[in-house]
Amino acid sequence: MTQMDDKHSINFDSDDLVERAELYAYAQQFDLAEDEYREALAEDPNNADAYLGLIRMHFIMRDFDKAQAVSDEGLTKLPESAPMHSARALLLLAKNQLEPAEQSLAKADALDAEHYHVKYAHGRLLMEQCKYTAAEQAFRAATECAPAVVAPFCYMQVGTALVEQAKLEWSEETAQHAVNAFLRALEIMPQWEFGYCLAISNLKQHPDPEVPLSIAERGLVEFPASQAIPFVALNPLIRAGRLEDAEYVYTEALPLIKENVPALIALAETIAEFPPLYSYALNVLEFADSHNPNDVSIAQSFVLLHTAMGNAEQVARWKARVEELRQSLATF
Repeated sequence: MTQMDDKHSINFDSDDLVERAELYAYAQQFDLAEDEYREALAEDPNNADAYLGLIRMHFIMRDFDKAQAVSDEGLTKLPESAPMHSARALLLLAKNQLEPAEQSLAKADALDAEHYHVKYAHGRLLMEQCKYTAAEQAFRAATECAPAVVAPFCYMQVGTALVEQAKLEWSEETAQHAVNAFLRALEIMPQWEFGYCLAISNLKQHPDPEVPLSIAERGLVEFPASQAIPFVALNPLIRAGRLEDAEYVYTEALPLIKENVPALIALAETIAEFPPLYSYALNVLEFADSHNPNDVSIAQSFVLLHTAMGNAEQVARWKARVEELRQSLATF
Protein backbone atom coordinates (compact mmCIF):
# COMPACT_ATOMS: atom_id res chain seq x y z
CA MET A 1 0.00 0.00 0.00
CA THR A 2 1.11 3.54 -0.63
CA GLN A 3 1.63 6.20 1.95
CA MET A 4 -1.69 7.90 2.60
CA ASP A 5 -2.01 11.50 1.47
CA ASP A 6 -3.40 14.15 3.80
CA LYS A 7 -6.57 14.45 1.72
CA HIS A 8 -7.65 10.97 2.75
CA SER A 9 -6.37 10.98 6.30
CA ILE A 10 -9.29 10.54 8.69
CA ASN A 11 -9.33 12.50 11.93
CA PHE A 12 -10.37 9.81 14.40
CA ASP A 13 -10.58 12.42 17.19
CA SER A 14 -12.83 14.79 15.25
CA ASP A 15 -15.37 16.92 17.13
CA ASP A 16 -17.51 17.14 13.99
CA LEU A 17 -20.81 15.37 14.70
CA VAL A 18 -21.22 13.97 11.20
CA GLU A 19 -17.67 12.63 11.11
CA ARG A 20 -18.17 11.03 14.51
CA ALA A 21 -21.41 9.49 13.26
CA GLU A 22 -19.61 8.06 10.22
CA LEU A 23 -16.98 6.47 12.48
CA TYR A 24 -19.70 4.88 14.62
CA ALA A 25 -21.34 3.56 11.46
CA TYR A 26 -18.07 1.95 10.31
CA ALA A 27 -17.95 0.23 13.70
CA GLN A 28 -21.56 -0.92 13.22
CA GLN A 29 -22.61 1.05 16.29
CA PHE A 30 -25.65 2.23 14.42
CA ASP A 31 -27.65 3.57 17.37
CA LEU A 32 -24.78 5.84 18.37
CA ALA A 33 -24.32 6.90 14.75
CA GLU A 34 -27.97 7.84 14.45
CA ASP A 35 -27.78 9.86 17.67
CA GLU A 36 -24.85 11.87 16.27
CA TYR A 37 -26.51 12.43 12.91
CA ARG A 38 -29.69 13.60 14.63
CA GLU A 39 -27.75 15.91 16.94
CA ALA A 40 -26.07 17.40 13.87
CA LEU A 41 -29.49 17.99 12.32
CA ALA A 42 -30.79 19.52 15.55
CA GLU A 43 -27.93 22.02 15.35
CA ASP A 44 -28.39 22.60 11.62
CA PRO A 45 -31.61 21.31 10.01
CA ASN A 46 -30.08 22.01 6.60
CA ASN A 47 -27.07 19.71 7.09
CA ALA A 48 -27.11 17.67 3.87
CA ASP A 49 -24.15 15.53 4.98
CA ALA A 50 -26.10 14.40 8.05
CA TYR A 51 -29.10 13.40 5.95
CA LEU A 52 -26.82 11.66 3.48
CA GLY A 53 -25.06 9.76 6.25
CA LEU A 54 -28.35 8.62 7.76
CA ILE A 55 -29.62 7.43 4.38
CA ARG A 56 -26.37 5.55 3.72
CA MET A 57 -26.47 3.96 7.18
CA HIS A 58 -30.02 2.66 6.74
CA PHE A 59 -29.09 1.52 3.23
CA ILE A 60 -26.19 -0.52 4.62
CA MET A 61 -28.54 -2.00 7.21
CA ARG A 62 -30.92 -2.93 4.35
CA ASP A 63 -33.66 -0.94 6.05
CA PHE A 64 -34.94 0.71 2.89
CA ASP A 65 -38.13 2.01 4.51
CA LYS A 66 -36.12 4.09 6.99
CA ALA A 67 -33.74 5.18 4.25
CA GLN A 68 -36.74 6.30 2.22
CA ALA A 69 -38.21 8.19 5.19
CA VAL A 70 -34.93 10.07 5.76
CA SER A 71 -34.66 10.76 2.04
CA ASP A 72 -38.16 12.24 2.05
CA GLU A 73 -37.27 14.35 5.08
CA GLY A 74 -34.04 15.56 3.45
CA LEU A 75 -35.66 16.43 0.14
CA THR A 76 -38.42 18.34 1.93
CA LYS A 77 -35.84 20.41 3.82
CA LEU A 78 -33.34 20.68 0.96
CA PRO A 79 -35.12 20.41 -2.40
CA GLU A 80 -32.16 22.09 -4.14
CA SER A 81 -29.53 19.75 -2.69
CA ALA A 82 -27.70 17.64 -5.28
CA PRO A 83 -26.79 14.81 -2.87
CA MET A 84 -30.39 14.53 -1.71
CA HIS A 85 -31.40 13.81 -5.30
CA SER A 86 -28.48 11.43 -5.92
CA ALA A 87 -29.36 9.58 -2.71
CA ARG A 88 -32.93 9.28 -3.96
CA ALA A 89 -31.54 7.89 -7.22
CA LEU A 90 -29.74 5.12 -5.31
CA LEU A 91 -32.90 4.22 -3.42
CA LEU A 92 -34.80 3.98 -6.71
CA LEU A 93 -32.04 1.81 -8.17
CA ALA A 94 -32.37 -0.52 -5.17
CA LYS A 95 -36.04 -0.90 -6.11
CA ASN A 96 -35.12 -1.60 -9.75
CA GLN A 97 -36.80 1.63 -10.85
CA LEU A 98 -34.19 2.56 -13.45
CA GLU A 99 -35.95 5.37 -15.29
CA PRO A 100 -37.01 7.30 -12.14
CA ALA A 101 -33.47 6.82 -10.82
CA GLU A 102 -32.04 8.38 -13.97
CA GLN A 103 -34.45 11.29 -13.58
CA SER A 104 -33.37 11.90 -9.98
CA LEU A 105 -29.74 11.73 -11.00
CA ALA A 106 -30.36 14.23 -13.79
CA LYS A 107 -31.75 16.64 -11.16
CA ALA A 108 -28.64 16.09 -9.05
CA ASP A 109 -26.41 16.78 -12.07
CA ALA A 110 -28.23 20.01 -12.80
CA LEU A 111 -27.68 21.18 -9.21
CA ASP A 112 -24.05 20.10 -8.69
CA ALA A 113 -22.49 17.56 -11.04
CA GLU A 114 -19.16 17.86 -9.21
CA HIS A 115 -20.43 16.66 -5.82
CA TYR A 116 -18.73 13.40 -4.87
CA HIS A 117 -22.02 11.65 -4.17
CA VAL A 118 -23.43 12.58 -7.55
CA LYS A 119 -20.36 11.01 -9.19
CA TYR A 120 -20.73 7.98 -6.89
CA ALA A 121 -24.39 7.58 -7.85
CA HIS A 122 -23.44 7.71 -11.54
CA GLY A 123 -21.05 4.85 -10.83
CA ARG A 124 -23.82 2.81 -9.22
CA LEU A 125 -26.14 3.46 -12.17
CA LEU A 126 -23.42 2.40 -14.63
CA MET A 127 -22.85 -0.78 -12.61
CA GLU A 128 -26.54 -1.62 -12.98
CA GLN A 129 -26.13 -1.11 -16.74
CA CYS A 130 -23.07 -3.43 -16.75
CA LYS A 131 -20.87 -0.56 -17.97
CA TYR A 132 -18.05 -1.46 -15.63
CA THR A 133 -15.22 0.57 -17.15
CA ALA A 134 -17.30 3.76 -17.09
CA ALA A 135 -18.45 2.90 -13.55
CA GLU A 136 -14.85 2.56 -12.40
CA GLN A 137 -14.07 5.99 -13.85
CA ALA A 138 -17.07 7.52 -12.06
CA PHE A 139 -16.07 5.98 -8.74
CA ARG A 140 -12.47 7.14 -9.18
CA ALA A 141 -13.77 10.65 -9.85
CA ALA A 142 -15.75 10.40 -6.63
CA THR A 143 -12.61 9.46 -4.66
CA GLU A 144 -10.94 12.64 -5.88
CA CYS A 145 -13.49 14.91 -4.21
CA ALA A 146 -14.93 12.78 -1.41
CA PRO A 147 -14.25 13.73 2.21
CA ALA A 148 -11.75 11.37 3.80
CA VAL A 149 -14.32 9.76 6.07
CA VAL A 150 -16.43 8.51 3.14
CA ALA A 151 -13.63 7.90 0.61
CA PRO A 152 -13.37 4.20 1.60
CA PHE A 153 -16.87 3.58 0.23
CA CYS A 154 -15.78 5.06 -3.11
CA TYR A 155 -12.58 3.01 -3.27
CA MET A 156 -14.50 -0.14 -2.39
CA GLN A 157 -16.74 0.50 -5.40
CA VAL A 158 -13.72 1.12 -7.64
CA GLY A 159 -12.53 -2.35 -6.67
CA THR A 160 -15.94 -3.89 -7.29
CA ALA A 161 -16.14 -2.36 -10.79
CA LEU A 162 -12.65 -3.66 -11.59
CA VAL A 163 -13.58 -7.16 -10.41
CA GLU A 164 -16.54 -7.13 -12.79
CA GLN A 165 -14.23 -5.99 -15.61
CA ALA A 166 -11.87 -8.86 -14.82
CA LYS A 167 -14.75 -11.36 -14.91
CA LEU A 168 -15.60 -10.29 -18.46
CA GLU A 169 -12.04 -10.29 -19.74
CA TRP A 170 -9.38 -11.58 -17.38
CA SER A 171 -6.33 -9.38 -16.97
CA GLU A 172 -3.78 -9.72 -14.22
CA GLU A 173 -3.29 -5.95 -14.33
CA THR A 174 -7.02 -5.28 -13.89
CA ALA A 175 -7.18 -7.77 -11.03
CA GLN A 176 -4.24 -6.11 -9.31
CA HIS A 177 -5.86 -2.69 -9.69
CA ALA A 178 -8.95 -4.14 -7.99
CA VAL A 179 -6.86 -5.48 -5.12
CA ASN A 180 -5.13 -2.11 -4.78
CA ALA A 181 -8.48 -0.30 -4.61
CA PHE A 182 -9.73 -2.57 -1.82
CA LEU A 183 -6.46 -2.17 0.05
CA ARG A 184 -6.67 1.59 -0.34
CA ALA A 185 -10.15 1.61 1.20
CA LEU A 186 -8.88 -0.41 4.16
CA GLU A 187 -5.73 1.69 4.48
CA ILE A 188 -7.88 4.78 4.96
CA MET A 189 -10.29 2.97 7.29
CA PRO A 190 -8.56 -0.07 8.86
CA GLN A 191 -11.23 -0.29 11.58
CA TRP A 192 -13.95 -1.48 9.20
CA GLU A 193 -14.82 -5.12 9.69
CA PHE A 194 -17.51 -5.09 7.02
CA GLY A 195 -15.01 -3.56 4.58
CA TYR A 196 -12.69 -6.55 4.97
CA CYS A 197 -15.66 -8.85 4.35
CA LEU A 198 -16.62 -6.92 1.20
CA ALA A 199 -13.08 -7.07 -0.16
CA ILE A 200 -12.70 -10.80 0.56
CA SER A 201 -16.10 -11.59 -0.91
CA ASN A 202 -15.35 -9.66 -4.10
CA LEU A 203 -11.97 -11.35 -4.48
CA LYS A 204 -12.96 -14.87 -3.46
CA GLN A 205 -12.69 -16.14 -7.06
CA HIS A 206 -9.28 -14.57 -7.64
CA PRO A 207 -7.06 -17.19 -9.34
CA ASP A 208 -4.67 -16.97 -6.40
CA PRO A 209 -6.66 -17.72 -3.23
CA GLU A 210 -3.84 -16.31 -1.13
CA VAL A 211 -4.85 -12.82 -2.35
CA PRO A 212 -8.21 -12.73 -0.49
CA LEU A 213 -6.68 -14.73 2.37
CA SER A 214 -4.01 -12.05 2.85
CA ILE A 215 -6.79 -9.47 3.27
CA ALA A 216 -8.54 -11.78 5.74
CA GLU A 217 -5.34 -11.99 7.74
CA ARG A 218 -5.07 -8.19 7.78
CA GLY A 219 -8.65 -8.00 8.98
CA LEU A 220 -8.07 -10.50 11.78
CA VAL A 221 -5.21 -8.36 13.07
CA GLU A 222 -7.72 -5.52 13.51
CA PHE A 223 -10.60 -7.81 14.58
CA PRO A 224 -9.12 -10.95 16.16
CA ALA A 225 -12.51 -12.05 17.51
CA SER A 226 -14.33 -11.55 14.19
CA GLN A 227 -16.74 -14.28 13.21
CA ALA A 228 -17.60 -12.72 9.84
CA ILE A 229 -14.10 -12.47 8.33
CA PRO A 230 -13.26 -16.20 8.56
CA PHE A 231 -16.76 -17.02 7.32
CA VAL A 232 -16.35 -15.08 4.06
CA ALA A 233 -12.80 -16.44 3.70
CA LEU A 234 -14.06 -20.04 3.64
CA ASN A 235 -14.07 -20.32 -0.16
CA PRO A 236 -10.44 -19.22 -0.64
CA LEU A 237 -9.41 -21.37 2.34
CA ILE A 238 -10.80 -24.44 0.58
CA ARG A 239 -9.29 -23.42 -2.77
CA ALA A 240 -5.92 -22.97 -1.09
CA GLY A 241 -6.13 -26.54 0.22
CA ARG A 242 -6.25 -25.39 3.84
CA LEU A 243 -8.97 -27.88 4.66
CA GLU A 244 -8.19 -28.12 8.37
CA ASP A 245 -8.57 -24.36 8.70
CA ALA A 246 -11.76 -24.50 6.63
CA GLU A 247 -13.19 -27.27 8.80
CA TYR A 248 -12.39 -25.24 11.91
CA VAL A 249 -14.27 -22.22 10.50
CA TYR A 250 -17.19 -24.46 9.54
CA THR A 251 -17.32 -26.13 12.97
CA GLU A 252 -17.08 -22.85 14.85
CA ALA A 253 -19.69 -21.12 12.69
CA LEU A 254 -22.51 -23.64 13.03
CA PRO A 255 -23.52 -23.08 16.68
CA LEU A 256 -23.24 -19.31 16.24
CA ILE A 257 -25.67 -19.18 13.32
CA LYS A 258 -27.96 -22.09 14.19
CA GLU A 259 -31.11 -19.95 13.92
CA ASN A 260 -29.86 -17.70 11.12
CA VAL A 261 -31.34 -19.48 8.11
CA PRO A 262 -29.85 -17.21 5.37
CA ALA A 263 -26.37 -17.59 6.91
CA LEU A 264 -26.75 -21.37 7.17
CA ILE A 265 -27.85 -21.62 3.55
CA ALA A 266 -24.98 -19.36 2.48
CA LEU A 267 -22.56 -21.63 4.34
CA ALA A 268 -23.98 -24.73 2.65
CA GLU A 269 -23.82 -23.03 -0.76
CA THR A 270 -20.20 -22.00 -0.23
CA ILE A 271 -19.18 -25.55 0.66
CA ALA A 272 -21.27 -27.01 -2.18
CA GLU A 273 -19.15 -25.10 -4.69
CA PHE A 274 -16.70 -27.97 -4.16
CA PRO A 275 -18.25 -31.35 -5.15
CA PRO A 276 -15.88 -33.45 -3.00
CA LEU A 277 -17.32 -31.59 0.01
CA TYR A 278 -21.00 -32.16 -0.76
CA SER A 279 -21.37 -34.27 2.39
CA TYR A 280 -20.31 -31.28 4.52
CA ALA A 281 -22.87 -29.07 2.75
CA LEU A 282 -25.50 -31.72 3.43
CA ASN A 283 -24.51 -31.76 7.10
CA VAL A 284 -25.04 -27.98 7.25
CA LEU A 285 -28.54 -28.26 5.79
CA GLU A 286 -29.43 -31.12 8.14
CA PHE A 287 -28.19 -29.00 11.05
CA ALA A 288 -30.23 -26.05 9.72
CA ASP A 289 -33.36 -28.19 9.39
CA SER A 290 -33.00 -29.58 12.91
CA HIS A 291 -32.88 -26.08 14.41
CA ASN A 292 -35.34 -24.45 11.99
CA PRO A 293 -37.95 -27.08 11.12
CA ASN A 294 -40.61 -26.28 8.54
CA ASP A 295 -38.54 -23.66 6.73
CA VAL A 296 -39.29 -23.63 3.01
CA SER A 297 -35.96 -22.09 1.99
CA ILE A 298 -34.04 -24.89 3.73
CA ALA A 299 -36.18 -27.51 1.97
CA GLN A 300 -35.52 -25.78 -1.37
CA SER A 301 -31.79 -25.87 -0.63
CA PHE A 302 -32.02 -29.61 -0.05
CA VAL A 303 -33.63 -29.95 -3.49
CA LEU A 304 -30.78 -28.03 -5.14
CA LEU A 305 -28.04 -29.91 -3.33
CA HIS A 306 -29.49 -33.38 -3.93
CA THR A 307 -29.99 -32.43 -7.59
CA ALA A 308 -26.29 -31.57 -7.82
CA MET A 309 -25.44 -34.83 -6.06
CA GLY A 310 -27.65 -36.84 -8.42
CA ASN A 311 -29.86 -38.21 -5.63
CA ALA A 312 -33.16 -38.51 -7.53
CA GLU A 313 -35.02 -40.13 -4.65
CA GLN A 314 -34.03 -37.38 -2.23
CA VAL A 315 -34.85 -34.71 -4.81
CA ALA A 316 -38.39 -36.09 -5.07
CA ARG A 317 -38.69 -36.32 -1.30
CA TRP A 318 -37.63 -32.71 -0.71
CA LYS A 319 -39.72 -31.36 -3.58
CA ALA A 320 -42.73 -32.96 -1.92
CA ARG A 321 -41.66 -31.37 1.37
CA VAL A 322 -41.42 -27.95 -0.26
CA GLU A 323 -44.95 -28.30 -1.63
CA GLU A 324 -46.24 -29.50 1.74
CA LEU A 325 -44.72 -26.51 3.54
CA ARG A 326 -46.09 -24.07 0.96
CA GLN A 327 -49.57 -25.49 1.36
CA SER A 328 -49.38 -25.30 5.14
CA LEU A 329 -48.28 -21.66 4.92
CA ALA A 330 -51.12 -20.90 2.52
CA THR A 331 -53.71 -22.28 4.94
CA PHE A 332 -52.16 -20.76 8.07
